[in-house]
Amino acid sequence: MNTIMMQSFVKFVGKVYSKFQWSFNKYFFKLKNYFNKRIFKMKLIITSFTLFLAICLQTVEAAKILVDQTSSQYTTLTQAISAATSGDTIIVYPGTYSGFTTSVSKNLTIIGTNPLGNDGNIGSAGSTIFSSGIIYSNSNNYFRFMNCYVQGSIDVTANTGSVNYNIVQNGEVEINNAQTFEVLNNFVDNSSGVDAIDVNNSSNVTVAGNIIKTTSSSSSGEGIAITGDNNLVTNNVVFGYYYAIFFTSSSNSIVINNIIYDAYQYAIYCSVSSQTNVIANNCQYSSPSGFVISPATQDGGGNLNNVDPNFTTLNTTFQFGSSNLTLLPGSPCIDSGNALLTDIDGSASDMGVYGGISPFNSEFIKFLPEIVALGVTPVIVAPGGNVTVSGSAKTIGQ
Repeated sequence: MNTIMMQSFVKFVGKVYSKFQWSFNKYFFKLKNYFNKRIFKMKLIITSFTLFLAICLQTVEAAKILVDQTSSQYTTLTQAISAATSGDTIIVYPGTYSGFTTSVSKNLTIIGTNPLGNDGNIGSAGSTIFSSGIIYSNSNNYFRFMNCYVQGSIDVTANTGSVNYNIVQNGEVEINNAQTFEVLNNFVDNSSGVDAIDVNNSSNVTVAGNIIKTTSSSSSGEGIAITGDNNLVTNNVVFGYYYAIFFTSSSNSIVINNIIYDAYQYAIYCSVSSQTNVIANNCQYSSPSGFVISPATQDGGGNLNNVDPNFTTLNTTFQFGSSNLTLLPGSPCIDSGNALLTDIDGSASDMGVYGGISPFNSEFIKFLPEIVALGVTPVIVAPGGNVTVSGSAKTIGQ
């Protein structure tokens, strides 16, 4: 197989990956038809399914940039961001890094190897740690940030993107001026009393499957604060906060299937400036003022007021790694979610972080292997001949 043919093959794999989203069966069918039309009949021998996926990830449209404090392309995020072109993915290996502030006009994806260490504890050896906050500001671009432990805030101003699978301590996740955005499966542990997830002047934002906790008794803190229209807040669990979920100047938003535990004053507070929202099928326990929804027509029903959700293990206050927020059999929150969403198994949705569209994953992201060797033999093949693709891979960060 000559060089031009190999380049065409790589581009084809990239296109198939983009179109079919890692679908092995559809990929193989298309690949077969592709070569049959050119009189070549090839037998692809792939050493493992995960190797196939890793090959597909090597798309021609974007580069993968590695950041590692020991031996890699770059040792700091600042260097990597400067070198990146729009659309690149930056993978950050375990270690402790300084936070960064950037307003570059680039679409960026930044992925850590894990917010948990090798022993499963927050910030221990094997974690990707940022010792201070993250600020990305460019309203015309997308920004994705995931799988890191941040000791500070994540502040994003972008048109679209996501902040998923992170652990944030003593800071907040703030999203500004977004048109489409996701905040999924984060653990935000904030002792300072400031907002945990703050969505400002944004629309079409999904806040789902997050665990939020504070130990501050501040009279102004908000667990989830929303300003903007057409947003979805679902299947989160909030511990503490004066306002666990707070809406102002919002319309046509949906707040469903959340559990609020021991809020200092209000479980859900919807101000008079917010209209035509749906607030339904939420559970609050031990929050003095419960639900304050104005006007009352925004109450979609199914809300459980001062009802214990019956978590499996709580240890008085939530502790990551030892508390278990699955629901005990007989919990009033099982199959009690809003019918707008179902659980991933198709059943009626549970309230809390293990129900709905994005169940919480306490192990965060498990990475696909990274290719370290790849071979194709023979290099030149006659019509009707066979080609063998072989290789080896390692887990990112090892």
